Amino acid sequence: MSTIRMLKLAAATSLTALLVTVPAPGAGASGTSPQPHLRLLNSGVSAAASLGSGNLVNYGGHVESGTVTNYVIYWGLPSQALPAPAYDVNPYAAHIDEFLHDVSCCASPALASVLTQYVGAVNITYGGSYFDPIGYTPNSTVTDAQIQAEVRKVQSATGWRGGIGNNFFVVTGPGEKVCDSSGCSNTEFCGYHGTLSDVAGAETPHEAIPYPGPGCLVTSIQGATDAVTNTAVNVVSHELFETITDPGVGAGDYGWYDGAGYEIADKCAYIWGLNIGLGQGDFTTGAGENYLVQEEYSNAASDCRMS
Repeated sequence: MSTIRMLKLAAATSLTALLVTVPAPGAGASGTSPQPHLRLLNSGVSAAASLGSGNLVNYGGHVESGTVTNYVIYWGLPSQALPAPAYDVNPYAAHIDEFLHDVSCCASPALASVLTQYVGAVNITYGGSYFDPIGYTPNSTVTDAQIQAEVRKVQSATGWRGGIGNNFFVVTGPGEKVCDSSGCSNTEFCGYHGTLSDVAGAETPHEAIPYPGPGCLVTSIQGATDAVTNTAVNVVSHELFETITDPGVGAGDYGWYDGAGYEIADKCAYIWGLNIGLGQGDFTTGAGENYLVQEEYSNAASDCRMS
């Protein structure tokens, strides 16, 4: 059964800070399971300090170390023009793929270096992408059970193996809501990660990356990317770092959390590093593309950092 940790966000038409109700904080390292967070700043807001409570604590669950391989499934994204302000699907997908390819090997700042504090040496690799227009109904709702089934379907078609250390990002198209028991994309959350039982029965991380809508869009236009694409890359970054430090997200398999139940990316959601005007991102890939991506929490600094 999948347990989901979400990047939650209240929908808004402005770019002022919005807070969502916060549940009772989880206990610290005494052994009580952390509680899911429900509070994040809205996009476009720069916070003065990290969110949550204190440094991250290792609860002893799985983490991803060594080689981490990321696969991307573009579900319901046929090769056709998408509604404005989106790019055609090929550049949209290419930028997501490029981020996952470069985040560990070729990008600046060395954002992935923050992970060594929690999981030791890690090499993030890009395993490939797969386009699947079949089973997609525009302007409908996709459930997490359907996303899990899609991962298994693509595994069967490609031979991609699962297990901890192999992550499956499912990117859905415009007009398609992703919903679970907590709500739907672009109103209650911008993305999430969890685990599923793959075609071989292995516990396998998966990440849902819904097509960004008004409730999730970041404000800056970054070079050759638009706000929709930049937002998707930022959500991918958020879910990737949380998956690496806490792939199990529950069921007695908690990884790294703080005293309030926040994960590595939750603590720095929508907290940016140096941003030098429109068109200048905080994160540059090996191919020279700029993105405004959030910082990640560093125990060494007790705050958010880009490296």
